[in-house]
Amino acid sequence: MTINEKALKLHEEWKGKLSTEPKAPVKTREDLALAYTPGVAEPCKEIAKNPEKAYVYTMKQNTIAVVSDGSAVLGLGNIGAKAAMPVMEGKAVLFKELGGVNAVPICLDTQDTEEIIKTVINIAPAFGGINLEDISAPRCFEIETRLKEVLDIPVFHDDQHGTAIVVLSGIINALKVVGKKKEDCKIVVNGSGAAGIAITKLLLSYGFKTITLCDSKGIISADNDNLNWIKKEMAEVTNLEHKHGTLADAMVGTDIFIGVSAPGSVTQDMVRSMNKDAIIFAMANPDPENREASFRYILDSARKAVALGGQRVVVHVGAAMKMERSEALTNCRAGLIEAYRRLDDIGLEQTILCPETMGKYSQIGDLRETLDFCLLDERMLPCIDFAHLHALGGGSLNTQADFAAVLDTIESVLGLERARKMHMHFSTIEYTVAGEKRHHTFAEEKYGPRFENLAPLLYTRGYDGTVICESKGTQADDAMAMRRIWQAQA
Repeated sequence: MTINEKALKLHEEWKGKLSTEPKAPVKTREDLALAYTPGVAEPCKEIAKNPEKAYVYTMKQNTIAVVSDGSAVLGLGNIGAKAAMPVMEGKAVLFKELGGVNAVPICLDTQDTEEIIKTVINIAPAFGGINLEDISAPRCFEIETRLKEVLDIPVFHDDQHGTAIVVLSGIINALKVVGKKKEDCKIVVNGSGAAGIAITKLLLSYGFKTITLCDSKGIISADNDNLNWIKKEMAEVTNLEHKHGTLADAMVGTDIFIGVSAPGSVTQDMVRSMNKDAIIFAMANPDPENREASFRYILDSARKAVALGGQRVVVHVGAAMKMERSEALTNCRAGLIEAYRRLDDIGLEQTILCPETMGKYSQIGDLRETLDFCLLDERMLPCIDFAHLHALGGGSLNTQADFAAVLDTIESVLGLERARKMHMHFSTIEYTVAGEKRHHTFAEEKYGPRFENLAPLLYTRGYDGTVICESKGTQADDAMAMRRIWQAQA
């Protein structure tokens, strides 16, 4: 079953990703009198005297509205209010799970600017904040600005502010990696919608000087005809070199590409035309502008390894490629084969790609899908995260028999010789057993699977070439502890 098929099946089972869970019990007559009438009249009277008390007595203090008109959903375009609902539900889930904030998805069956503004103003008393989501440009800018002017609660447009903040942080870090300064960088932003314009504004305010903004027609310039008001405004502060032409023309000799546009809009030749140690943020959703661009950094790293005398490179595919849709598997396979060819051309004696199984956080898929990837080329070896397999099974990996079943599966697909060369990763993960959330590292005795049970099994089966992947902090400590246990078996 593909990722898309799994997602569709789960959505059918969930019948919505949210539900209403009351805090107030209504088990007795007194419960009813306190939660509802007559007791409820008291907080009502307090709020009537002082509206600010709504933050004390109601859910307004921790509840926001996620508002969309369905006009610019992900990379799917104008799909309407009903089709936007799964995305808005998902955003509400993120607010609750990651921030502890209640969020209510509200999909409006209108794309009229005035109607949207009026509707949001009218529902605002029930909420502590408004999160605008997936509303097309340039309407989104006017809607946000006018709502901020009249409402006394925060108004946030995720496609603008959220995306821009994350992009800036990523660029700051990336510049440290490549050793470049912001003052020396030339940037191309492809996509002049809400995200692209907000990113450009934030980058300019941070101190980047040379930014070229592109839309579907190419480079945006002040002398372009038929620019809307926001593009005219941006043309005054971008493209200071007064370039004209296509996106391909804009990318020549640049240092950073930021894509919030459309799948497949960037070719390999366009990437090659950029400056050395270029930074590429291909973020078109759900499929990026150029999936192959992610291999540029891998290739550069491999060249550096050869220059330092290395002859072997291992690439963990889950960290290098973002697999967002199952249809992209074909592109991924083609990309992996191309990566092998290019890595071999560098002069490495041995190249290993490791598709990773990472449970519900998987970039590639479950155990079987990871193993199927390895069948593409005999040089591929799996990276198996036993902690995630343990968590997915609700804490099912504990005894030698449990681990033996996993090894049997791996050996049946890849054969014993290749299985013995695999990489093992032991992560920290939170999982749920019987409704109880548990947080553990692989080596913990109370909840985690026991490496003491896996180590002798690996030793007796001849897995002496298996690599235990180390991480930072406690995970690295756990990996070293497990290595000591393993060595003791010998």
